Amino acid sequence: MPKNTKTKKRTLYQLQKNILLFSNELPVYKEWLDDFEIQKIESDASVLSAVSIRKSTSLKKELVITTKNKAIKGELEKILNYNFRSQVLDTFLQGFSVFELNWYEKEYLFYPKPIERDYRMFSLQDEKLFYNLQEVDRYKAIHLISRAKFNAPLGRPLYYTLFWLRKFKAASLEFWIEFLERFGTPWVVGKTDGDKNILAEELYSMLGGDVAVIEENDNIELQTPTNKGGFKEIVEYLDNQINRAILGGNLTANVQSGSYAAAKTHKELSEDLALSDTNLLKEAIKELIAKFKELNYIKENIEFTLKDQDDPNIELATRDANIKNIMGDNFKFTKEYLVRTYGIDIEENHSSQKLIPNKTKNPKPLSYQDDQLKELDTKKLSNELEQIYTIIASSSSYEEALSKIEKFDNPKFESMLESYIFANGVLSELEQ
Repeated sequence: MPKNTKTKKRTLYQLQKNILLFSNELPVYKEWLDDFEIQKIESDASVLSAVSIRKSTSLKKELVITTKNKAIKGELEKILNYNFRSQVLDTFLQGFSVFELNWYEKEYLFYPKPIERDYRMFSLQDEKLFYNLQEVDRYKAIHLISRAKFNAPLGRPLYYTLFWLRKFKAASLEFWIEFLERFGTPWVVGKTDGDKNILAEELYSMLGGDVAVIEENDNIELQTPTNKGGFKEIVEYLDNQINRAILGGNLTANVQSGSYAAAKTHKELSEDLALSDTNLLKEAIKELIAKFKELNYIKENIEFTLKDQDDPNIELATRDANIKNIMGDNFKFTKEYLVRTYGIDIEENHSSQKLIPNKTKNPKPLSYQDDQLKELDTKKLSNELEQIYTIIASSSSYEEALSKIEKFDNPKFESMLESYIFANGVLSELEQ
């Protein structure tokens, strides 16, 4: 191999090696915000309100678990409660969430009890979870990541954005509060053409609650420092930025005016964020149920859905109704589908009188079949059938036999044969 080719290959190999080395040393979060700073962020009224609004869209959904085992259904619904789902939705603030799974036994099954842990004590490497450099067993914890990137493998915490907004807002409030404490008291300004010291003594006595007597030409004014620093505008701007960061827009309850188009755009952004949060919540529930099935060797399907309690899903119901009309009466939705999709209770129909299928609008009861059978005289029917057998036996071809049978005229036999065929069809339907 030529020397130049070897050199190029070594250079390319070294370049690839450097790229891989760089990817393994990409920066991650070396430091997280401490509890004190997080508590100050969460205590801000604008943050608290915006987070509650965003989380409420997903939390108000009803969790519907579909499984044949009612005991499993009830226990899982107890585990996946409101508090657990609220903690999962904090992931968009933290960027990263970890839930320890403490397993407990009930009726020979092991159920996971998720407990939120301090995400700052965990790390990820090759999609494996580590706690203090020790790998965590896959059945011992689940983790969630919000908005992960190549340079932020543990997600992008919204707390970092809110930290500076709240910091600037607190600094602005602190400055103006101190300013008002020092200079907010009105100044008493006296004007006189006479002795200023005498007027000053009179004003001092007046402020202490005493009576002051001044000359007729003297003048007393109260002057308050005016606000020209944009205090109100600064706080409103920071509140709007907080709402924009959490809700994707600033059209909140404190907005005094706005257009329909702006409100519609803000609603669409909020729905997109709600869908993202709901998908994160579904991911957590799906992983937890999967581990539960694996550990207990359960093969049957355990499905779930998150639906609005006050939303009957008109579009889906209309679609199902159209399908039912197209497919006809023979098409039926399963009970499991109706419960899973619409979250409604289906009561099975247990009729005391069994009906037989027929194409008439009014189904006949089972006693109708008995009446038809009683009307059959099988002895006379067999005599008539022997005549048919004789005609067939004496014929030399199918056409000749069919021609003779067509000429066979016996109205009573035709009526008996019709009843027999009907009864035979009924029996075959009931035996299926």
